[in-house]
This record gives sequence, C-alpha cells and structure tokens, in this order.
Amino acid sequence: MDNQQTEIRERLQQKINENPNRMLSELAGQLGISEAEAVYYLPDTMRTPAPAEDFESIWQEASRWEKATFIAITPGAVLEYMGKLPSGSHGHGMFNLQQEGIPLGGHLMIKQLGSIWFLSKPHFGKESHSIQFYTKEGKPMFALYVGRGEDKELLPDVLHSYQALRARYEVTAP
Repeated sequence: MDNQQTEIRERLQQKINENPNRMLSELAGQLGISEAEAVYYLPDTMRTPAPAEDFESIWQEASRWEKATFIAITPGAVLEYMGKLPSGSHGHGMFNLQQEGIPLGGHLMIKQLGSIWFLSKPHFGKESHSIQFYTKEGKPMFALYVGRGEDKELLPDVLHSYQALRARYEVTAP
C-alpha cells in the first residue's frame, strides 16, 4: 500500500472510530472516493472481497436464506424488500428475478457488476452483515443484508449461512 492509500485508510479508520454507524456513502463522499473504494479501505475484519464472477453462486446461496433485506439505492429512492429472495436465472443479458410466490422481481444488469464485498459493519447501532454489489465504476448496484426477526435481531440460521459463505472468500495467512 502506498502513502496515499495508507493515508486514506487512516482517515477512514478515524472517521469510523468517531462514529462507527456512519453510512459508507457518507464516508466515501467525505474522502472523495467511490463507495467500493471506501469498502476496500475498511479494516480487514469488516470486509471480505469476492470475485464478481461468483455472483450467481453467491446469489443462489442467499436465495436459500429464510429472510434477507434487498436494498437498491437510486438518485431518487431507497428501495427495500424484506423476505425470501427469488433464485433467479440468466436470460436476455440480465439476471432475472422471478419465482412463484416471491414478490421480489426485476432484472439485474450483472454485466455492469465490478465487485462484490462481504461487509460486517454496525448500522444504526446494531450488528449488521451484508453482501454489497458495486458497478465497475465503484457505485452501489444493490445489497443483501442478513435478515432480522420480529425482535429486530439477526436470524441465527441466516447469520450462520452468511458467515459460512463469507468464510469461503477469506484469505488466511500462512
């Protein structure tokens, strides 16, 4: 890591220490970097990268979860869906979300996917774990969060599945 990268990482860590609940988009904006770059500079314990080529296998595993939160942010809206994810399939150049009995539908333009990150970072004072999907330009495409129960606590089976999936991509030192 060069001096500029080290400086960015240190500034990001300082901002997290001041307020660990800050949104990534806010942190990235303050540092003048893309949101995906902000994830890259997070402490290693908070993030794990996965190859964009593994999108389908990651999505298929998440579609087995009892409940997830799907979030897509556009310039004019924050869209959230809480429930079971459709398994989806490729067709017409997109990944199509369509499954009987599951209300989430649509089309994901996966050819624009640049990076995937497993992220464990507090959100509004609560433990939070997600899979973040970014464009090749480092902009957010959508995110999948570990589902919560009626008590607003993380669902244990979903958390366990998330942790096992993330562990596949963690690099262990020799």
